[in-house]
Amino acid sequence: MRSISCARHLLLFLALFVACGGGGGDGGGSSSGAFAERVANYKAAYGKTDAWEDWMIANQARYAATFAASSARPNTINISFRYETALIAYAPAWADEGEHMDALETMAEGAYPGYFFNFIFEGNTNTSYANVIAGIATNNSYASGKNVYLYYETIFNHEFGHVINLPHHYDSVGDIGNGQHMPPGDTTCIMDRTSNTYCSACRTALGIPLDISDTTDMDNAVADILSRYPY
Repeated sequence: MRSISCARHLLLFLALFVACGGGGGDGGGSSSGAFAERVANYKAAYGKTDAWEDWMIANQARYAATFAASSARPNTINISFRYETALIAYAPAWADEGEHMDALETMAEGAYPGYFFNFIFEGNTNTSYANVIAGIATNNSYASGKNVYLYYETIFNHEFGHVINLPHHYDSVGDIGNGQHMPPGDTTCIMDRTSNTYCSACRTALGIPLDISDTTDMDNAVADILSRYPY
């Protein structure tokens, strides 16, 4: 559950974003023009530099698919959750899967402020926006299409980034954490595996605020989930 101050901040962001025409869609113009409009709106709203705006426009190809997906996302993002084989032997066990799904929603919404997630245990995998398959055999989580295969559930925010078309900030495994493909002023990001929040470029493409940084609820959810893992 979000804090009251965070919820108020988010409402102000949404009001501003809709008023300035940056909330998605193409405003009757091309997708390229809509992307540039969102970038310009973010620059004005958050005091970003000309260099930042220039970088965003020059790197539009990296974020065009994410921009399109974020503009077309449903109001509620339904995530079907199931175990690959057997139930993970959480210790302590969740009171029920409802408590478990609530923790996952809190974790996800902390990284994607303004997105509303609904995790559904053994939900309909055909009508869902994405599907989580938890408890895979090896520590090699990945996304394939709308399916997210997780060893540790706490890497969901990174893997869901791939579902919504975000690229890594590294060109090879050896480059992880080196801050490649970062806009001016940014050095860390979920997609570089160096932060639990997104950089300004990813946030702009996702259509989420740049200045909501209170991750207390998310961090607590992550700690709770990890503390229950038997491995």
